[in-house]
Amino acid sequence: MSPGYPAVSLHKYLGLLSGPLRIHARGLLEDEDIECLEAAGLLLPDGVIHGVVCDECDFGHSAEVQFDPDIAAHGWYCPDAGFVTRPAEDLAAYRINVFAFACALALAVQGSSELIADQPREIDDRLWDLGRLKFGASTFFGFLAIKLDDVERFARLNDSIRRRARPDFGAVFIPTSAAVLGVQLDLDYRLAPLPDLLSFDGTGGLQLDLDRLSQFLGPGPAAQPAGRKGRRSDTQLTRIVAEALIESGRMPSGRNARRNAIAAHYRTVYPDRDPPSGSAIVNHMNELGLWKPRRAS
Repeated sequence: MSPGYPAVSLHKYLGLLSGPLRIHARGLLEDEDIECLEAAGLLLPDGVIHGVVCDECDFGHSAEVQFDPDIAAHGWYCPDAGFVTRPAEDLAAYRINVFAFACALALAVQGSSELIADQPREIDDRLWDLGRLKFGASTFFGFLAIKLDDVERFARLNDSIRRRARPDFGAVFIPTSAAVLGVQLDLDYRLAPLPDLLSFDGTGGLQLDLDRLSQFLGPGPAAQPAGRKGRRSDTQLTRIVAEALIESGRMPSGRNARRNAIAAHYRTVYPDRDPPSGSAIVNHMNELGLWKPRRAS
């Protein structure tokens, strides 16, 4: 029976990425999580764990896991209980396959299983360069920053960004939704929190909510290709254009003037797409509640 691929298993996995890469999975995950993540290639079996805290006595001492060939069993020695055996699956160790995760994430950005232009590579501790990816007619460079917990890590990330040419879109994917205050990324790169964007598809691959990703990236010079899975909706494209005008203080007053400004700016932001009709823009703006202009701060 093939495993399911629940979102909760993936979210638990994201929470493990910043910790030790060799783990006692049974102590951190449910059986269905392990089955799912192993089937997806994100967890790799890696023998048994090296040590345990004894749960057979009242002392809670540390003990080395051993294999006793006489009884063909794994366990540990306890001064009080003797040799304590456990099924091998209860002591199984797994290695977190960050490379497989980075590759799957890169494919998810493209929205397809096509070969990616650059193979992801780890350029620093828990910092991965996802390379140049296909993103419609645009250039997209992505990074996976698993740990951004001190100034030096931010400096190394920005240094890596500056080594790339300026892209149309640039994102730094992070495995947490927690706000990272005071972040200033070079070349207009944006932070993209994976828990808000990422899920499994039905086969164990990863898929990104590209509509939500567009909210983090902001407006860009080209649209994604028609028919692509996860393509931004026309309403969201209108939102991006309208908010760019609002934030820059260039949104005029009067509905007709705003509608015309959106249509004109739409051609600038998305030159390979025809703008929505005037009535469609009105409907989009009503749906989004963006008719009232805001001044740039």
